[in-house]
Amino acid sequence: MDGAAADLAIDQGGAPDGGATTCALAAQDCPSSADKCDFGCQGTTLVVACIPGVGGGAIGSACSATAPCGRGGGCLTAVDAGTACRKYCAGDGDCASGERCHNVTVAITCGGTSTPMLLHYCY
Repeated sequence: MDGAAADLAIDQGGAPDGGATTCALAAQDCPSSADKCDFGCQGTTLVVACIPGVGGGAIGSACSATAPCGRGGGCLTAVDAGTACRKYCAGDGDCASGERCHNVTVAITCGGTSTPMLLHYCY
């Protein structure tokens, strides 16, 4: 599995340096409703932060580094489910009927450095 959207411009939103987590992916708890919480690269460092914009593909739609997902979802590849916008979750109750919240370690590559990250997403 890999994070297809690993090159988000997180630093444009003023996120802290050093890989600080400034929001929770499942909660989408950014202070501004015009931002979304997502993972991405700040130079060679993996960060989870609020980034400007909530637009992008709907949950379940195809995605890529150049076609990101909307608020609440990430572009992720699952061996048995392909690459698509997947909803971040904290538990099975956050997922659509027939799906469950998977806890999966993915490799995110930032500037040539691969960092493992535990993600929780529905499929």
